[in-house]
This record gives sequence, C-alpha cells and structure tokens, in this order.
Amino acid sequence: MHCTTIAHNSAKFAHDEHQCCKTALHNELNYLAKGVIMENRQYLSIIILGLSGLYGIFAQYLFVDMGLGFNVTVYLWLMTTLLVAFQYYQRKSWNRLSVALAGFTLFFALSFSIYESFALLLLNSLGLLLILMLSVTETRERCYYKISELLLALLRLFFLPIVALARLLPDALLPTRTLIAHPHLRSILKGLLWALPILWMFGSLLISSDLRFERFTDVLFDVDMLSLSESFLYTLFFAAITTAVLYYIALHQKSSVVMTVATRKLPIDGIQIMTIMSCINLLFASYIAVQFTYFFGGDALVTHTQGVTYSSYARKGFWDLVLIAVIALPLLYLADDYLKDDAALLQRLFRYQALFTIAAIALMECSAAHRMVLYVSEYHLTALRFYSTWFMCFIVSCLLIFVATVLAGARQRFIISVCLSALMFIAVLNLINPDATIAKSNIAKLESGQHIDKFYLSQLSMDALPVVSQHAINNDAELACKLLKRFAYTTQRDWQEQSWFYQRHLDSMKALRWSQIVCETY
Repeated sequence: MHCTTIAHNSAKFAHDEHQCCKTALHNELNYLAKGVIMENRQYLSIIILGLSGLYGIFAQYLFVDMGLGFNVTVYLWLMTTLLVAFQYYQRKSWNRLSVALAGFTLFFALSFSIYESFALLLLNSLGLLLILMLSVTETRERCYYKISELLLALLRLFFLPIVALARLLPDALLPTRTLIAHPHLRSILKGLLWALPILWMFGSLLISSDLRFERFTDVLFDVDMLSLSESFLYTLFFAAITTAVLYYIALHQKSSVVMTVATRKLPIDGIQIMTIMSCINLLFASYIAVQFTYFFGGDALVTHTQGVTYSSYARKGFWDLVLIAVIALPLLYLADDYLKDDAALLQRLFRYQALFTIAAIALMECSAAHRMVLYVSEYHLTALRFYSTWFMCFIVSCLLIFVATVLAGARQRFIISVCLSALMFIAVLNLINPDATIAKSNIAKLESGQHIDKFYLSQLSMDALPVVSQHAINNDAELACKLLKRFAYTTQRDWQEQSWFYQRHLDSMKALRWSQIVCETY
C-alpha cells in the first residue's frame, strides 16, 4: 500500500513537472514570437518611413512649380509598384476588386500624360479619389459597401497620414531611443549643446576680424530659408501621403470592434410607401401618354408651337428629365431599405412598382436623348452637351444596376457596382477623347455646308487641335488664324508637364505657320 502511494505521488509529480515545462516552453515561444513580430514591425516601420522620405523628395521635384502631366503618371505608377512589392513581400493575395482598382489607377494615371482637356482630367481625378475611397473601407474584402461607409472613407482619407505617422514613428524611433540612452553618446550630445554658444561667440569674433573669412562664411551659409522651408513642407506633404498608403497596405490591422450607428427612420410603413409609389407611377404614366401623342415632341412641336425654339425646348426639357432620374434613384433605394423587413407580399408589390418606375424613367430619358439630338442637329455639339448626354447614360446604367442587384435580392452589391460603373464610364471617356470627338462632329457639319461657330472650335483644348488644324490647313484660313492667335504664346514645358497631345500641338503649330501672312486680313 505504501509503495502504491509512493508510485502514485511520483507519477503525479512527473505529470506536474511535464505540465510546468510545457507551460514554460509555450510562454517562451510566445515571447519569442512577440519579439519576432515586434522586430518585423520595427523593420517595416523604418523601411516605410525611409521610402516615404525619398519618395517625398522625388515627388517635390516632380510637382513643385509644375503643371500636371507626365509627372502624375510617374508618381502613381511608382506608387503602385511599391504597393505590389509590399504585397508580394508579405505574401498577401489580391482579390479581383483590388486588381480592378489597381488597373483603373494605372489607366487614369496614364491619361495625364496623354490628354490636355481640363474636364477629362478632372473626371480622372475624381475617379482616382473614388478608388482611394474604395481602398480604405473596412469591407473591401467582401465588396459589400454602403453609402455611409464611403462617406466615412472620404473622411478617413484626411486623417490617415496623421494616424500612420503616429503609429509608425514610435516603432521606427525605438532603436534610436535605445542608442541615445547609451551614457557615452548622451555625454557627447550634451557636450555639443554646451559648445554651441561658445562656437557662436568665437565664430562672431573670427568673422569680424578677417574680411576673407567673412566672405567664406557668407558663401557657406548663403541659404534662402523661405525656399528651403517651402521645399521641406512640400516634401513632408508628399512623404505623409506615401506613408499613409504604405502603412495601410503593409501594417494596418482591421478593427475587431464593429461600430454601429443608431439610425432613426421616418414613421413610414410599407402601405404608405406603396401609396407613394403608385402616385409617382400614375404621374409618370400620364406624362408618357401625353408624350406619345406627338412622338416625344420634336420638329412638329417646335414648328407648330409659338414661342418655342429648339434651344429652349431641348435645354429645358433635357435637364428636367435627367433630374427626375437623379432624384428617383435614391428614392427607390431608400424605399427598398424601408421595406426589407416587411411582408413578402409588400416586397413583391414594391418590385413590380419599381420595375414600372424604372421603365417609365427609361422612356423619359429616351425623350431627353431625342431632345438633345434635335438640339445638336440644329446647332452644334459642345463639351457641355456631350458630357451632359454622357452623364444621362451613366444614370440609366445605374437604374439597370438597381434592377440587377437590389430588385434581384443582392442589395449589398449595388454601391460597388455603381462605383465600378462610374470608373468604367470615365475610362471609356478617355478612350473616346471627347474634345476630338466634338471637333470631328462640328467639322463634319461645317463641311456639309452648315454654319458652325468657328471661334468655339478654336477654343477647344489641345486634344482637338490635331483634328481642327488639319481641317484649317486644308479648307479654312480664317480658322487657322484663330488657332494661331490663341496658341501663339504657348510656353515651353519641362519634361514633368509633357503630354502626348502637347507634342501633337507643337507639330500642329509648325504646320500652321504658313498662314501667318494671310492672318493680317482677319
């Protein structure tokens, strides 16, 4: 019995000792793992801040006192290369949305080194902003976006550089603080501080004692502090942007805390919403019935109605009909949100009502397009009319997306689909080259014998200059003179501001020089 007790106690002691060793080994491994992770984080923090500083200096050289052109392409392409390198280093996979956003970024960046149209470059800039907003949302992995998340992402873009610097600087400066803590180095630094006033005193006396030494110090310390401060601020600005982007890709961790915002809805039930939808559809149906009585208006309405011109008919009716679509889309989206928890019968009736509403809006947009066609055929195509029509097409695509996502039961895909549709429309605009398309349409009218405002043709951007100048050289000396007068004082650009159409512009101006003598008569 005594031996059995001893054996049992020995086995228990061995088991406890084994568990104790196992726990100690587990704690040691955890400590080593934390150390490796911390060292890796410090290593990445130093690399990110170092690359950001170098990239800030390079960006300051690209953009300060320069226009936008090839420098935007270089900046964004190098930034994308850095992001790909960090993703590869950390062995992170790219989903389809990330690949699509990276492709759109490279495409929009390339457009800055091709086109000169302010409107087109502004749309490309808005596309890049939308890409940034989609990239910094917490739900980018699932692609389930909400409007509130995009607005929060827009706000986050302004504070992300500050957050990134606040997170990276303590890790990056930890080795420096350890080095400064060394007693010998600390003594050297204190000695330098004590030496500064003494050096200033002796230096002042030596400078005043010898004219040659005074000139030497003037040359040595001849620094424009204002320019130096300005360059430093620009470098810091671009470095902060680079730091924010690299930090978000390399070290940012998703928050485990889910923030919920309590939203209070209006006291509207499903029956009230269906009543509102029925009234709206009745109004739309009556409008379409009246439109069909004279086939969407047009020549007959303009010619037989006193006081109605093509200009007033098209301009007023077009924007009214487009505005209806702009207002109706968010109303349908909100109505679906209110009805998502209602009975299945109400949801099914809402889908039928929404389909009728969208079909009616599509017919009204056809009427708006018909008005614009009449307007352009009577007058000529301008940038405002072109982009307005393009915006109307985008709104129609949003309505179709609403049918394919919200009404099909995939409401969470609606926002990301609309955003990708917007990026696609901007990309297609880059492929079309709007100013050149406008110039070709108006020149075709001019060659057919219609009266076209030649001054407007001469005011288009450099994107249209190759087309307009070719026509002017062959057919119209007056238009050639207008082009010469407008672009006579074009300044020479540095390589950072160059674009493909600017080079085409220089070639076109060389071809127009022959008409300078004729210009004196105009």
